[in-house]
Amino acid sequence: MESIDIPNSVTKIGESAFSGCKSLENIDIPNSVTEISDYAFSRCSSLNNIDIPNSVTKIGKSAFRGCSSLNN
Repeated sequence: MESIDIPNSVTKIGESAFSGCKSLENIDIPNSVTEISDYAFSRCSSLNNIDIPNSVTKIGKSAFRGCSSLNN
């Protein structure tokens, strides 16, 4: 899985939801999301782009830990 398009019905990205998805490169988070939980994208070593909307008011610990390719 290289890209994820989260539907507008999602309000929270759960703990470790995409953790370890090493081929994940891009993710589009809709305005409906208000929380990104702990370790949600940890160890996604190919993730290079993520747009976090203003609606996100909480980002959990180590949510992007190990995302060594993250540029944006």
